[in-house]
Amino acid sequence: MKFLQNIYALIFNKQRMLFFIALILFIVFHKPIELLLTNTIIKYALSYVESVWYNDVIFSLVILSALILLISRFKKYTPSKNLFFFLISITIIYAIYRTTCTVWDFTPFSFSGNFKYADVLIIACVFNLFLFIKAKQIERKNGNASFFDDEPIGEKKNDELGYTPYAELLASKIKSSHFDKAFAIGINGKWGLGKTSFIDLLKRKIKGAEIIEINFNPWNSNSPKAIIQDFFGTVQESIRPYHSSLSRLLILYSNKLVSLNDNTMTQTIQTSVSAVTGFESLNSLFDDINNSLKKINKKIIVYIDDLDRLDKDEIIEVIRLVRNTANFHNTFFIVAYDRNYVVNALKSHNPYKQEQFLEKIFQIEVTLPYFKKDIFRYKLAEKLKEKFPIGFHPIINEEIIGSTSVVPTFLNEWLESMRDVTRLANALVLNLSKLNGEVDFNDFLRLELLRVKYPSAYELLFKRTTDFLTLNHSSSEKQRYVLVETSDNPKQKYLKVYLNENYSELSVPLNDINKIVSFIEGIFEDSLMYSYYSRKHLSVVYPSKFNRYFAYNILEGSLSEIEFSKARALSSEEFNKKITEWVKQNLEFELKSRFAEIKSFDNREDFEKVINAIFHLANQKTLNPNMFSRQLVGYDGKDLYDKLNNYENKLAVRYYSDLNEVEGLKQFVLNLFKNAKSPFSFEADFIRYANNEFSDSFPISKEELKGLVLDYFKTYCSETEKLDSNVWSLFHDCKQTNWNPTGGGSYQKQEILPEETKEIMKAFVLTKDLDGFLLALIDPEPFDQKKFAISNFIIGLFGNWQAFKEILEQQSEEKWKNLNEFKKLLLEYETKNFSQYVDFKFEQIPIEQKIRK
Repeated sequence: MKFLQNIYALIFNKQRMLFFIALILFIVFHKPIELLLTNTIIKYALSYVESVWYNDVIFSLVILSALILLISRFKKYTPSKNLFFFLISITIIYAIYRTTCTVWDFTPFSFSGNFKYADVLIIACVFNLFLFIKAKQIERKNGNASFFDDEPIGEKKNDELGYTPYAELLASKIKSSHFDKAFAIGINGKWGLGKTSFIDLLKRKIKGAEIIEINFNPWNSNSPKAIIQDFFGTVQESIRPYHSSLSRLLILYSNKLVSLNDNTMTQTIQTSVSAVTGFESLNSLFDDINNSLKKINKKIIVYIDDLDRLDKDEIIEVIRLVRNTANFHNTFFIVAYDRNYVVNALKSHNPYKQEQFLEKIFQIEVTLPYFKKDIFRYKLAEKLKEKFPIGFHPIINEEIIGSTSVVPTFLNEWLESMRDVTRLANALVLNLSKLNGEVDFNDFLRLELLRVKYPSAYELLFKRTTDFLTLNHSSSEKQRYVLVETSDNPKQKYLKVYLNENYSELSVPLNDINKIVSFIEGIFEDSLMYSYYSRKHLSVVYPSKFNRYFAYNILEGSLSEIEFSKARALSSEEFNKKITEWVKQNLEFELKSRFAEIKSFDNREDFEKVINAIFHLANQKTLNPNMFSRQLVGYDGKDLYDKLNNYENKLAVRYYSDLNEVEGLKQFVLNLFKNAKSPFSFEADFIRYANNEFSDSFPISKEELKGLVLDYFKTYCSETEKLDSNVWSLFHDCKQTNWNPTGGGSYQKQEILPEETKEIMKAFVLTKDLDGFLLALIDPEPFDQKKFAISNFIIGLFGNWQAFKEILEQQSEEKWKNLNEFKKLLLEYETKNFSQYVDFKFEQIPIEQKIRK
C-alpha cells in the first residue's frame, strides 16, 4: 500500500500531470501542429536561416555564452522545475524530428553537416540537466557550530517526553470510533510542552487505507475569511483522489460560505438568485458533500495545530468550522491549543461561560500527560555535549545533571518545556563559546536562564548594577556583590520593591516576582546558601569578573572585556604595557569607559593595580587631541576621586587592615603623586579637582595636596625656559578652595591663590621669559583689534598697577626686547585709568600672535 501511495504521489503531481498531458496532446494532434508551424514560423522566419559562416559564429557564441553561464551558476544556482520540464519536453520533440527527418530539414553549420543550428536546444537542456542534478545532490547539514532547532518530532525523531503510550491509546480509540457527524478532540497544553509532537505521534499511529489525513494550519491564512477558503481548499486537495465531484462541491460550498459572510445584502441576493436560477443552497450543498463522504466510506482526520497562535477573530472562525460549517460525516478534528489562551479569546465573542462554550465544541479534551521534569536537565546536558569539547563534559554533568547528593533543582523549576531547553541551549552555545574558561559555568548558566525567561530583570542587573547590587560588609579577602536592601527593612530587597512597582512596564508577571528575586538572591546572596563556601575565582559576584558575564556581544574595534579582564589579572607593569598598546590602537575612550565601570575591587592588590593603571592611562599621549586635552588621554576627575574617596575610612579598612589602615592608604596615594613625571599635567589637574571638593575624605589632606602641586609648579618652572601652556596650567592648578560657613549649615566657596605660587610665577617671568609674559598680558579688543588693554591678571599677581610698574622699571630693556614698547602701552593704558582699550601701533612686540585671524 505504501508503494502504491508513492506511485500515486509521483504520477499525480500537478506539474508532472501538466507535462504528460501536454506531451500526449502534442502526440495526438501532431499533424495539425506541424501544419500550423510550417505555414507560420517556419515559412516566414526559420526557412530563411542560411548555413553561412556568420551564422556559425553567432550560434557558436550562443553555445559559448551558455557554457560560461553554466560555470558561473554551477555552485549557486538552482534551476526552475517548470523551466526544466518544459525544456526537456521541447528537446525530446526536437530530437524525434531531427532523427526522423520526415517533416522538416534542419539547417546545419557550414563547416559540418552533422551539427545543426537547432542543436543549441539540446546543449541548453544538457546544461540545465547538470544544474538540476547538482541541486539535487547538495544536502546541507548542521555543523558542530549550528543552533538547535525547535521543530516537533515529525515522522522520524524519537519521543523524548514519553507521550507515545498515551498517543497509542488515543489513536486506537479514534480508529475504532465512527460517527455520522464530526467529532472534535482538543489537545490542551502550554506553549512549548510538545502539542505538535503529540499530534505527530498520533499521525504515526492513525494510518491505513480507510484514513484520509488532512493537515490544516490556520496560521498561514491572512484573515478569518481566508481561513474558510484555505480550509476547504486543503480538504478538497486531499479528497480529490477518492471522489470525482466532491472537490467541486467543496469549492462551491466554501465560496458560498464566504459570500454569505460578507453582509446582509449579499445574503439576500444569494438567496434570491438561488430561488430563481435553481442554484443549490448552502444546506443542499452540505447534504451533497455529506452523502459523498458516506459513499467513499473513509475516516477523515483533520489536524489543526497552533490554534493558540491566532487572534480572537481567527479562533472564532476555526471553532465555527469545527462546530458547524465542516460538521461532516465521520470527520475527526484534532485541535491543539492552550486552553487559557483560547478561553480568553472567547471572552470577546461570548462574555459568559467561555469554558462551558469550549466544552460544547470539543467532545473530549486531552491534557498532555505528566512526565518527570528531570528529563529537561538531561536533554539540556545532551544538547550541550554535542557542541562543547569533551573536556568540558564533566562540568556539564556536575552543574546540569548533578549527582545523587546534589541536584540542581532550580533547573527543574525554571525549565518548563522542551522549548525552554532549546532556547537555553542555543543561548549557551552562542554566548559561552568565546567565554568558555573565562566564567564560572554555574553562574553563567543561571544568568542566561534568567535572560531567556525574564530579559528585563536580567538587564536591570547590568544596566543599573549600583541600584540593585552592593558589596557585602565582610572583612574577608575578597568583596562580593549582594542584593541591595531597602533602608526601612533590612530583610527586604530593593529589587523586589522595584519589580513590584514596575512589573507592567518590564513585562514581568506579578506572580513571578518572588520567584525571580529568590533566583537572583541565590546568585548574589551574602549567606551560606548557593555554593557560597566554594565560590570560584571567576564568579560573577566578584566585581572584576562581573562585566564579562554581560559583555559577550563585543563589536569589532571595541575593547574586549575578556582581554581587559586577562590584562587586569597580570602584574601592574604588564597591565600598564597592555594599556599603552590599546591606546595606540585608538581604544582610549573604551578604556576610560571600562575603568569607569569598575566600582569596587577584589583586594588591595587589585585596588592599587587599577588606580595605578588609571594614572598610567591618563598620562598616555592621545590620538584624539583637543583644546582641553593638552595632548594627553586624561581621565574623569570625579570618577577617580570617587574611587579614592575614603569616606568613613572605608577604603583603609577594606584594603589596608593588615597595615596602619589610614597611613597605608595615604602612602599609596602619595606615591602616585610623588612619582609623577614632568610636566605633571594630569596629576596637577586632579589635585585642583580634589582641592575644589567640599569633602575632606580624600586620603591626602588638602594642605598636603597644596604642597604637592606647588612642588610640581616649582619643578617645572626650574626645567623650562619659556612661558608655555604648562606653566599657566600649573599656576592655576595651585589655586586653593576654601568653604566658609555662612550659618544654617550653608557654605560659601572662596578661591585663594597661595602667595608662594605668586612668588614662583614672578620669579619665573622676571628671570626667564618676561617677553613672553608681557605678550600674554596684552588683550586685543574683540571687535576692534587695533585697540588693546592689559590683563587684570596683574592685580592678582603683583597686588596693584603701581607695584607692577615699579618692577618693570627695574628690568633691563637690553635683556627684554618687548619691555620698552610694553611700557609705552602701559602709559597709554594708564591714561584710561587701566579700564578702557587704547589705540596702539606695535613695532616690536609680535602682536599678530594675539590677534584673532
